[in-house]
Amino acid sequence: MQKELLEVIQASQERGLALEEVCEKVSHIPAEEVMKELIELGKNGYIAMNRKNRYTLSKYQSIYRGRLRMNKKGFGFVEVEELEEDIYISISNIHNAMEGDLVVVKHYPYDNSGEILEILEHSLQMVMATVHHHRRSNTYYAEPDSSKIKQSITITNQKEYSLVEGHKVKIQLETYGKELSGKIVTVVGHEKEPGVDVLAKLIEYDVDPQFNEMVEAQLKTIPNKVMSYQRKGREDLRNVWTCTIDGDDSKDFDDAISIQRTDKGYELMVHIADVSYYVTEGSAIDHEAYKRGTSVYVVDRVVPMLPFPLSNGICSLNPNEERLTITCVMQFAHNGEMYDYRIVPSMIISNERMTYNHVNKILAEDEELVERYKDCADKFYIMEELASKIRYLHEERGSIDFDTSEAKFKVDELGHVLEIYKRERGIAERIIEDFMISANECVASHMKHLDLPCVYRIHEQPEARRIREFASVAKILGYSYKGSVNNVYVKEFQRLLKQAEGSEEFSILSMFMLRCMSKARYDIQCVGHFGLASEFYTHFTSPIRRYPDLLVHRSLRKYLFEGNIDPDTLQEDSEKLQQAAMHSSERERAAVDAERDVEAMKKAEFFEDKIGEVYEGIITSVTNFGMFVELPNTVEGLVHISTIDNDYYTFDNAHLQLVGERSKQTFKLGDTVKVKVKGASKKLGTIDFLVLQSRKAYRKKEEPRESYKSKKKGYSSRKESHKRRKMR
Repeated sequence: MQKELLEVIQASQERGLALEEVCEKVSHIPAEEVMKELIELGKNGYIAMNRKNRYTLSKYQSIYRGRLRMNKKGFGFVEVEELEEDIYISISNIHNAMEGDLVVVKHYPYDNSGEILEILEHSLQMVMATVHHHRRSNTYYAEPDSSKIKQSITITNQKEYSLVEGHKVKIQLETYGKELSGKIVTVVGHEKEPGVDVLAKLIEYDVDPQFNEMVEAQLKTIPNKVMSYQRKGREDLRNVWTCTIDGDDSKDFDDAISIQRTDKGYELMVHIADVSYYVTEGSAIDHEAYKRGTSVYVVDRVVPMLPFPLSNGICSLNPNEERLTITCVMQFAHNGEMYDYRIVPSMIISNERMTYNHVNKILAEDEELVERYKDCADKFYIMEELASKIRYLHEERGSIDFDTSEAKFKVDELGHVLEIYKRERGIAERIIEDFMISANECVASHMKHLDLPCVYRIHEQPEARRIREFASVAKILGYSYKGSVNNVYVKEFQRLLKQAEGSEEFSILSMFMLRCMSKARYDIQCVGHFGLASEFYTHFTSPIRRYPDLLVHRSLRKYLFEGNIDPDTLQEDSEKLQQAAMHSSERERAAVDAERDVEAMKKAEFFEDKIGEVYEGIITSVTNFGMFVELPNTVEGLVHISTIDNDYYTFDNAHLQLVGERSKQTFKLGDTVKVKVKGASKKLGTIDFLVLQSRKAYRKKEEPRESYKSKKKGYSSRKESHKRRKMR
């Protein structure tokens, strides 16, 4: 009924319909029912009354439905699909709404602000909090760990637990509003116990380190080695030279490589652990893997999607142990173009457990390692040769390599961070990346052309408003975005990155480019991958740690290897896969958020005892309240505008810079500055800096002004240098 009423009101457009007109157009529905449904539609933000007391769609009255995203300072933004920009909500207009709530908002277009009219759905059901003792009443209450929730929580079942000050607890909220209340569902531990800080963050995002009893019981039924009956129907590749290449600290190996030259070019085999053989649909392990969606990697631990006897045991392609796999055998021409392939169930024995570090050194002609691996060193040279040709073809079609900075942490046995440094990405890492992309594209193309149900990894074209924002930033950095914001060509992004390669602005340009992109997700519709400039793409190569890869393996097994194609069940299969794809996308986002929060917390903790220390960094973002400075080790901190005390600074939005009113000194994107650590908060995951001097200001003070004579000799000014950099 509501759908019919919406269609009737929508047809009237801005004019709207009076109650009598609505009833007349749906005369088959009793007037009392119509009135009841209209009230419900209004409450849920779908329709509204105009000044003439006529019903219209809410958008004509600037009323929308959307999700509220809170800032740590108390204000928020409502994300609305129909609008290009999120609506700003001040603290006074939030009206007890909380992070993630589905709300009805009144929009004031003149300043893009709004007011929450109705809370339709509370997103936060579970909250991590720290227990505190109220001495006067001798009771306990909880303070939410998230700075986005300002209210304390009344604990309704505190008598069931022996609580003490500082306990970390997970609370299920029962009442909302100015005062929150809820019951404890888990006591994680005391905040001062080693590892509890990270564990609390994981549990906040529904990442459970423990597996249930049903999973443990099923594990006992799975053999820890390959049995003779399991080899039936598999291609025997045990005598083909094979190796895994992973990080130094990796323990789960779900991909291995075999390679050789051929008369026509190269043969590359990408062997992937056959997890689908062991994790069958509907089993206890499958239910738990579906719930988790992905493995989660944080500073000092990994929470696996599959229990360790599988992820590190029988499913892991450990060296010198027979394993069941699915192999993508690809034939490449001399120029790196794939001309043939086959996908088969197989069995392998990995000959070497190689690391990125060792392969990089071999490729750099490290004599000791070349001698140590003399029997197979030539294989890595062939890998580099083929990967470089594949990468060239990918770049030719427009594939973007963002080359973003990632932090690596060195921790002690108690989880305390000893060192933070930037993760280096060498040739070996790129080789494996190129080979995995090739295998993923091969499988996706195969399933798409067969038109069989499959989960794809899709990445859609960026929104026009985000392209405009990026183009503005690129211009400020000295780079010109050429092209339409509505019909985007991926090669234009690639061109800009190549132009900036090697410059100080590269990391900032890359970061803002990444921010303007749509989020990649999982779907059964194969719409391609914009960032990779790929027409067909899926995730096939990591079934140990990603549930969608496991789903792709099941599709291969069911439709290709077993030939079980029943036209009557294909639609049902597609619907199930789409639901699983959406769930996997949600769990991926939760894992990313958990990893980001833990990383921010540990970075802040590391800097809590470094107050007063001085570092050099680059300005990566400028706002009306200050600027963010990133250090070489990826740690980022805020220089608040109020702390720059040598002048009064204002925010120049057009050029994304802070400008001194008297001195005209500027702080803009890409400037190198010296900063001193002012403060750090582990709870908030924030670091505050004081700016000491920018590199530009330092040069003005130390370097003598160039004379006309010196310029004639060929010396160039900073301004001229900047012009040349813009032309590169």
